[in-house]
Amino acid sequence: MHYKLAFIGFGNVARSLARLLMRKQTVLERDYGITFSVTGIGTGKHGFAVNPRGLDLNQALSLV
Repeated sequence: MHYKLAFIGFGNVARSLARLLMRKQTVLERDYGITFSVTGIGTGKHGFAVNPRGLDLNQALSLV
């Protein structure tokens, strides 16, 4: 099953969750059949980034 995720807020907790999801991506797919893409990130300070095909989480983490 593929999930499209959006982060409303991208502070410490959300960034930690993003890093955890990236680290566990292989395990989630192999053991549970779960894949995901982050299609939106919105913050009060940095604005919004939206892409229905998915955003690059590594790039988002380096920019914030």
